[in-house]
Amino acid sequence: MKEVSYGEVAKIIEGLLTDFETAFEEVEFVVGVSRGGLFPAMVVSTALVRPLVVAYINKQDEVYFDRAE
Repeated sequence: MKEVSYGEVAKIIEGLLTDFETAFEEVEFVVGVSRGGLFPAMVVSTALVRPLVVAYINKQDEVYFDRAE
Protein backbone atom coordinates (compact mmCIF):
# COMPACT_ATOMS: atom_id res chain seq x y z
CA MET A 1 0.00 0.00 0.00
CA LYS A 2 1.26 3.48 -0.87
CA GLU A 3 0.24 6.68 0.89
CA VAL A 4 -0.96 9.30 -1.58
CA SER A 5 -1.54 12.97 -0.78
CA TYR A 6 -4.72 14.86 -1.61
CA GLY A 7 -2.74 16.89 -4.13
CA GLU A 8 -1.60 13.74 -5.92
CA VAL A 9 -5.16 12.40 -6.05
CA ALA A 10 -6.41 15.70 -7.47
CA LYS A 11 -3.64 15.69 -10.09
CA ILE A 12 -4.46 12.11 -11.16
CA ILE A 13 -8.17 12.93 -11.44
CA GLU A 14 -7.48 16.09 -13.44
CA GLY A 15 -5.39 14.00 -15.85
CA LEU A 16 -8.20 11.47 -16.29
CA LEU A 17 -10.75 14.22 -16.86
CA THR A 18 -8.51 15.74 -19.52
CA ASP A 19 -7.74 12.41 -21.23
CA PHE A 20 -11.40 11.34 -21.33
CA GLU A 21 -13.05 14.75 -21.63
CA THR A 22 -15.68 13.75 -24.19
CA ALA A 23 -16.71 10.67 -22.19
CA PHE A 24 -17.47 12.83 -19.15
CA GLU A 25 -19.74 15.23 -21.08
CA GLU A 26 -22.71 12.92 -20.55
CA VAL A 27 -22.27 12.67 -16.76
CA GLU A 28 -25.29 14.16 -14.95
CA PHE A 29 -24.07 13.76 -11.36
CA VAL A 30 -21.23 12.18 -9.39
CA VAL A 31 -21.69 9.63 -6.57
CA GLY A 32 -19.16 9.62 -3.75
CA VAL A 33 -19.02 6.66 -1.37
CA SER A 34 -18.42 7.45 2.29
CA ARG A 35 -15.77 4.75 2.62
CA GLY A 36 -12.92 6.81 1.20
CA GLY A 37 -14.46 8.08 -2.01
CA LEU A 38 -15.77 11.47 -0.96
CA PHE A 39 -12.65 13.50 -1.70
CA PRO A 40 -12.10 12.07 -5.21
CA ALA A 41 -15.82 12.46 -5.95
CA MET A 42 -15.74 16.07 -4.79
CA VAL A 43 -12.78 16.82 -7.07
CA VAL A 44 -14.58 15.21 -10.03
CA SER A 45 -17.93 16.92 -9.37
CA THR A 46 -16.24 20.30 -8.97
CA ALA A 47 -14.20 19.90 -12.17
CA LEU A 48 -17.27 18.77 -14.15
CA VAL A 49 -19.57 21.31 -12.47
CA ARG A 50 -22.02 18.53 -11.64
CA PRO A 51 -23.95 17.78 -8.43
CA LEU A 52 -22.36 15.46 -5.86
CA VAL A 53 -24.50 12.73 -4.32
CA VAL A 54 -23.12 11.01 -1.24
CA ALA A 55 -23.73 7.31 -0.58
CA TYR A 56 -23.30 6.15 3.01
CA ILE A 57 -22.72 2.46 3.73
CA ASN A 58 -23.28 1.14 7.25
CA LYS A 59 -21.72 -1.93 8.89
CA GLN A 60 -24.49 -4.14 7.50
CA ASP A 61 -23.61 -2.93 3.97
CA GLU A 62 -26.90 -1.03 3.66
CA VAL A 63 -26.65 1.98 1.36
CA TYR A 64 -28.20 5.37 2.09
CA PHE A 65 -28.07 8.47 -0.11
CA ASP A 66 -27.97 12.08 1.06
CA ARG A 67 -30.85 13.04 -1.23
CA ALA A 68 -34.00 11.29 -2.33
CA GLU A 69 -33.98 12.34 -5.97
